[in-house]
Amino acid sequence: MLAIGKAYIDGTGGVDKHIGWAITWLQQAAARDSSEAMVLLGKIHIDGHVQKWESKRKNNRTDQEIRAHDVSIAADWFTRAAYAGDFEGMVKLGKCYEKGSGVPKDERKAFEWYYLAASKGFSRAQNLTGWCYWQGFGVPMDAMEACKWYRKAAEAGLVEGQTNLALAYCHGWAGGYRDRTEAAHWFWAAAVTGNDAKCAFELGHLIERGNGVQRDPFKAFGWFLCAAEGGFVKGMERVGRYLVDGLSVRVDKAEGFRWYQRAVENGSLEGLVQIGLMFLKGDYVSQDYSKAIILFGQAAEKGSTKGKFHLALCHENGWGVTKNSATAVTMYQSLIAAANSDTKSQPVPIECYYRLGYCYEYGKGVAQDYEKAYRQYEKSYREYPPSCTALARFYQIGLGGATRDPEKAFRYYEYAAAKGDVNANYQVGLVYASRANAASQSPDSARTSTTSDVAAENMNIAVRYFRHAASYRHAPAMFKLGSLFLGDPKSSPAQLEEGVQLVMEAAGLGDADAMEHLSKLYSRGVEVDATGQLVKLTESRLNLFSSKSSSEGGGRFSLTGRLSATAGIASSKTAASTLPTPPELANGSSGSVAGSFTGYVILPKDMTASNRWKQEAQSVRREKDALDAAIAKAVKKKAALPDSLTDALEKLKL
Repeated sequence: MLAIGKAYIDGTGGVDKHIGWAITWLQQAAARDSSEAMVLLGKIHIDGHVQKWESKRKNNRTDQEIRAHDVSIAADWFTRAAYAGDFEGMVKLGKCYEKGSGVPKDERKAFEWYYLAASKGFSRAQNLTGWCYWQGFGVPMDAMEACKWYRKAAEAGLVEGQTNLALAYCHGWAGGYRDRTEAAHWFWAAAVTGNDAKCAFELGHLIERGNGVQRDPFKAFGWFLCAAEGGFVKGMERVGRYLVDGLSVRVDKAEGFRWYQRAVENGSLEGLVQIGLMFLKGDYVSQDYSKAIILFGQAAEKGSTKGKFHLALCHENGWGVTKNSATAVTMYQSLIAAANSDTKSQPVPIECYYRLGYCYEYGKGVAQDYEKAYRQYEKSYREYPPSCTALARFYQIGLGGATRDPEKAFRYYEYAAAKGDVNANYQVGLVYASRANAASQSPDSARTSTTSDVAAENMNIAVRYFRHAASYRHAPAMFKLGSLFLGDPKSSPAQLEEGVQLVMEAAGLGDADAMEHLSKLYSRGVEVDATGQLVKLTESRLNLFSSKSSSEGGGRFSLTGRLSATAGIASSKTAASTLPTPPELANGSSGSVAGSFTGYVILPKDMTASNRWKQEAQSVRREKDALDAAIAKAVKKKAALPDSLTDALEKLKL
């Protein structure tokens, strides 16, 4: 009878699906004390499979009345099954008490039925008992007890139990105790045995960051892909990002774009924002500010804080809309205020705090206010490196709420540099170069081998930071690095050539110091003699090598001798060199001077070019002076700077 009833429920065994006949056969089985039949009858009624039109025609009742009647019958069948000792019946009856379906809502009774089935070893009930302890549902809240029951369910192979236990270890729910390694194990178990897409994503997230497991972005991508193919939206978003940005995988913007589209089709707001950014930048698709604005707007209307932030950014920069910094500031302020008032709202993009702080610092769309700028930078410096660099600048100068403290400023610069901020790398390089300069210029009586070693060590560190910043075409860093190569008496011809190239490119990017230095180089020319040394030593802008130390040799140290293994940036990050090729490099040697090498000209003397670069430098300095005066005048009036001034300010990178 039970088997026949099941066949009519599923439409298998050679019979058509028919709920009426299924109920008839299951009722006969239940009359013979089949608890499984009782549970199935309860499921049929609570799931609404009874033909409502027949009941309505016979009893003239509304749909709500019919539904209440069905639920009541279901609760009765579950009660009979539970008292007959059926574990599934106990869980179903507990659910009825939890939701008040067919019986009065009673959290305590719900917990008692879950606990009874759990104590008998029923894994689903064990997971629900853990949930009750975690939520404090029908029993006092106890995170440790919750994890004990989650573990029982997990070890029994229940995917929900494995997931809950993994989340508890991952987020420290178990009395604040975190064990990311244990979390990764249970996420893996749920992802593999239960094909759980969310757990696959969580495991990829741990592997991506190296939390509790060895960091491996490529493996992380594999788990994100599993999650995406399993229909998990966040997995689709992450796969799209990996493919578009080429994070540990081959760049495939077309495939990444398709994954973003799939995410959007499944309701992803992040996908809308990312596609909008691709249109904004012209990345894979043709640049189209209007489409970007539409996509950001759609995301913003649905509550995406990222969509709202990028709309504000478009207003600040005039991308696809009329430029209006004041509107942008208002939008930034609204986003932050909403996040502060509602802890359950989406988090504000951390860059929002930086942009608002930047507007306050430079009077962009709002009256200049260093105190408010300082507060915004302070809120975001840990997660957003440019905010940390700005905060360092405030401590370096003593602005806003920051008392002048060079040592503290240096620590902030180092933190931002470690996080990859380009300008911070340059600033840290300046500090180490200054320390090297101080050590190398100590009086003769105080100069020892130790001071020379200290100078060399600091200079090596400075060059490492300069080179990192220069690799991102940071003009001041390129100039400093180039002038160091040109100022070192022991530079090889290849290093001298790189120094000239760096100064030339920094000048081309608008650095006034580089322009002046390039003017001097053209006025003298740069030529290497037969010994591989400069015929005319150029001045070092950092004044690292005094004429006295060069002649006596005691306090001189070689910068480039310890940098020969470091690859130059001219070949990879900058434009192709237009300088002549050194003869020894053309012959395939490593740059050492040997044999019949007679020297060559790296940069020919050219007074026309010298005068042109001198005039360019003077023009840039005059423009900066005029801008400084205009900004000072606007600040004195305690008004927001006009957009024309802020545009010029950003163009000159003051």
